Amino acid sequence: MEKESKLFRYLQSCTGYELRRIRVMLESPFFNLRPELLRAWDCIRPFFPKSELPLPGNEIVFAAAYPGKAFDIAKLRHLQSDLCKQIEAFWQLQLLQQRSDLRNQLLLQALTERGLHQDFESTALTAQTQLLEQPLRGAAFLRQRFDLALLQHDHRVRRSNRGAQAGLQAALEALDEEYFAHKLRLAAAAINRANVIGESTELALLPEVLALIDIAPKFVFEGSLVEIYRLILRTLQAGKDHAAFLELLQLLQASEQRFAPETLAELYNFALNYCVRMVNLAESGFDARLFELYELLISRGYLREEGHLPVQHYKNFVTLGLRLDFVSKIAAQLTALTGQLPTDIQPNALLYSQAAIAFQSGDHRKALRLLQQVEFLDVYYHLDAKSLLLKAWYEDGEVEPLLSLIETFKIYIRRSRKISEYQRMTYRNQIKVVQMLVRHRLGSRKPIHAIRKTLDGLRPIADLAWLERKLAELEI
Repeated sequence: MEKESKLFRYLQSCTGYELRRIRVMLESPFFNLRPELLRAWDCIRPFFPKSELPLPGNEIVFAAAYPGKAFDIAKLRHLQSDLCKQIEAFWQLQLLQQRSDLRNQLLLQALTERGLHQDFESTALTAQTQLLEQPLRGAAFLRQRFDLALLQHDHRVRRSNRGAQAGLQAALEALDEEYFAHKLRLAAAAINRANVIGESTELALLPEVLALIDIAPKFVFEGSLVEIYRLILRTLQAGKDHAAFLELLQLLQASEQRFAPETLAELYNFALNYCVRMVNLAESGFDARLFELYELLISRGYLREEGHLPVQHYKNFVTLGLRLDFVSKIAAQLTALTGQLPTDIQPNALLYSQAAIAFQSGDHRKALRLLQQVEFLDVYYHLDAKSLLLKAWYEDGEVEPLLSLIETFKIYIRRSRKISEYQRMTYRNQIKVVQMLVRHRLGSRKPIHAIRKTLDGLRPIADLAWLERKLAELEI
């Protein structure tokens, strides 16, 4: 059996429980009438999902499936393909078992095709009750509501035209809300992506859809995904729309019990991106608002990816908290927060964050000691650590180490292929101003106002607030 085969990939993806249940399915004559599939399965199964033993060869698997038969590679390939189909059938059944809405839909289709009208109506009523009792009203709810309304309408049309209008009206209303919600959701994703990578995007019919939503009575979409995505689009399309942002936050907080966590994570991320954009534009008060939003999203687990907190969110939260002088709050949360990162990142992240806390607390020597222990495996930590070292050496008045660091920092920025042009410019500008401050400290005749003019004209630039403070100290 080859590791490059589709069957190998399928088996590797299964849990031990799933593998046991698949065997039960293969034993059942309802699902499998070919004993050779079960024999091949029993030969292969002990090696999955993980085993230290080498995989059985093709000849061994074939001999187990077809005892006494001459080896036939084409026949083996067909056998493996059929085993894959059995695994796929199991996955489909497993998903169906988890989705009561799909089971209801299939049952309703079977009832209407058999002309069992009375049973259809009672089953549809049960399905409708279950749907309305469902607390989560996200995209899945909209789809289920539309599918159920359409099934009821089609059933009534098939039976007779009596009562078809009521079902048609329900189906139309459900379709409208589902279409508008998905249209705005995908449009928001497209605009957000275009903004991030600097592309232009044209979205057919979006203005017309927004115009239709705007003229609809408020109660039609009030509190729904349509209203939420309408607000998100306002925050994406306008340069600044603080009113839409604040309304979005209020609506999201009021909707905590109405949407699934994955839906809330997606919605809150748009609010987070707006906050980040406003911070980058130096909008007053958005540093604190972004920190509060990070606190909420981290506590709810909405920022996690594959079970872990992404390192960029971790760093942003720590850096922002220290910038706002929440030193004790960050220090108290640091160990638990670091534990949410992928294991291999945790040691460096903790050391760097402890160094940043020490620096913010005025203990520059401790910051230097901690930074010297950081292993620069991650390019972003490499940049941040060097930037923090730059500030620590400057604050400590150590000119020689500082000048040496500046040169190595310049070389790293120039040579590293993992650094974007934006980052390169950001840190080069920081180094340029630090060099001017050091030269002034060493007796340069360059006037302070010339340094101020340079600083004011350099954007983007790392640690602008710190540079502003150091220059202000010289201007006194």
